[in-house]
Amino acid sequence: MHISTMFKPVKNGQILKISLLLALLISLPRSIFLYNMFSDGDIELSRDLFIDFLGRYLFFVVFSWIMLQLNTNAVYLYFKGPSTLRVIMLMLADIIILIVFLNLFNYLFPFITGEEVDERSRGFNNFNYTVLMVVLFFIARVLRLQTDQQESKLENERLKQQNLQNELAALKNQIDPHFLFNSLNSLTSLIRDNKPATQFVNKLSHMYRYILQSGDSNLVTVREELKYLESYAYLIETRYRDRFKLNIEIDESCLGRKGTPVGFTVASRKCGKA
Repeated sequence: MHISTMFKPVKNGQILKISLLLALLISLPRSIFLYNMFSDGDIELSRDLFIDFLGRYLFFVVFSWIMLQLNTNAVYLYFKGPSTLRVIMLMLADIIILIVFLNLFNYLFPFITGEEVDERSRGFNNFNYTVLMVVLFFIARVLRLQTDQQESKLENERLKQQNLQNELAALKNQIDPHFLFNSLNSLTSLIRDNKPATQFVNKLSHMYRYILQSGDSNLVTVREELKYLESYAYLIETRYRDRFKLNIEIDESCLGRKGTPVGFTVASRKCGKA
C-alpha cells in the first residue's frame, strides 16, 4: 500500500488498549486459576499467585506495546525503503525483541516472585511470547492499513473541498464579467440617444470582452489585436481629444499572423508601424 508523505501514526491510546487486552487474553488461563484459588479460600497461596500473575501481565503489556509501536509507527517513520525490505527488517527486529524480552523475563522474574524459573515454565513462556509476537505482527499490519485508509479518505475529502472551492472561485470569476456586461448593456440602453456616450460604452465593452477571451489563448491574430487597439485608441482619444493621435500602417498580408496577446502584437510591428 502506498504510504503518503504526510505520515499519520497510530494513536498511542489505541495501542495501549490493544496491549492491555492481549496481555489479559494470553494471561487468561492463569487468571482463571487465580480466581479459583480465591473462590476456594486459599488466600495465602493465591497471594503468591497474584504477584506472579501481575508480574507476567505487566511483562506482556510492555512487550505488546513495544511490538505494536515498532510495527505500526517506528518502522514507517524511520525507514523509507521498499516494502519487502521493510517487512524483512520488521521480522528480524521482532525476533530480536522477543529474545531480549525472554532473557529479561527469566532474569528479573526470580526477583519478583522469589522463585527460579524452571524449564517447564521457561518453555511455556517461550511459547506464549512467540504466539503473542505473531499475533501482534498481524494486528499491527491491520492497524497500519486502517490508519492509512482513514488518512487517504481524509485526504480525498480535503481534495474534494479544495476542488469545490476552486470551482466556486471560477464561477465567481465567470459571474463578475457577466454582471459587468449586463450593466454596460443597461447603461447603453439608458444613453441610447447620446451617440458618443453609446459608442464609448460599446468600445469599453469590446475591450473588456477581448481581454477576458484572449486570456484563455496563447496566440491571437494581428486583426484581432488591431480591433482591440482601435477600441483602446477611441477611449484615449475621447479622453484627450486633439492631444492624442494614432496612425497604423500594416500590410493586409500580415493581418492573419498570430502573436501573443499583448495589446499590440510583435507580429504587427514587423509588418508596419503604429
